[in-house]
Amino acid sequence: MKNIDSKDHMVFMLIGEEKWHSFYYFSPQIYPDYLKDIANSCSDRFALTLHYYYQLQPAINRDKKDCLIQLNRNCVNLNFPSSPERIAYYHSISTIACIHGFLYSVKSFLDIISSLWISLACEKYQDGNFSKKNIDGEILSGGSIINWLNRSSPASFTNSNSLAELIELNSKKWITEMVGFRDGLTHKGEISNLLPVRVKMEAMKKKYELSDLLDPIMPNKIPVREYFFQAITNLNSLIFESLTLFENIKRDQIKNLSIGKESELKVPNNG
Repeated sequence: MKNIDSKDHMVFMLIGEEKWHSFYYFSPQIYPDYLKDIANSCSDRFALTLHYYYQLQPAINRDKKDCLIQLNRNCVNLNFPSSPERIAYYHSISTIACIHGFLYSVKSFLDIISSLWISLACEKYQDGNFSKKNIDGEILSGGSIINWLNRSSPASFTNSNSLAELIELNSKKWITEMVGFRDGLTHKGEISNLLPVRVKMEAMKKKYELSDLLDPIMPNKIPVREYFFQAITNLNSLIFESLTLFENIKRDQIKNLSIGKESELKVPNNG
């Protein structure tokens, strides 16, 4: 919110839960003055990622309840043969919007934190990005910064190889796949083989219950709830572990955002 014109008044900034949590890693006090703006950009983007993560759980629950209403209004007491199997899919924008927002926010955040990593290594502001490059015969998201750390990082940054290894490990484990899902949205408008809320229909069924509905599934067969919980957990760990490799920030002021603790990151709600 750097664009606020405060020439004629004093500014008091009140922040929400997501922004507060982002300060665990990106409070301006942690960083040298020349990086306060990029640290704040990291904070905003990480907060947005948390926002979409928080919104995903109630969106799925709401979709299931809405789907149930439509099922019991339009799909009960139907007479049809047992073969072929009939499955009703619920096309909803709310869950898809959260998935879109989360994937785009994660990729954008990785681009921004790449600038922070490079700037800390160089001890002056430098632009960076998390673009794909070939790493030992494999195209990895973040390959550009991995190559930079291995080939061009200043000798004064003694943990360049450790950071490169950390990024490569995370890219292989989850980031490259997630960016692939994001690319599908960008270039094709959808994530291929993403299964939404759905139900196996039964002939002459008098009433469907919430327990009959199946949760959304990612293309890799992991439930959407679980997949995004794993993603936010992995992203959280990557941020914390990467920042501890830099000696030119106030590492003692960084607080690890624990997963699942009260008042910190929420665990998925299966209700």
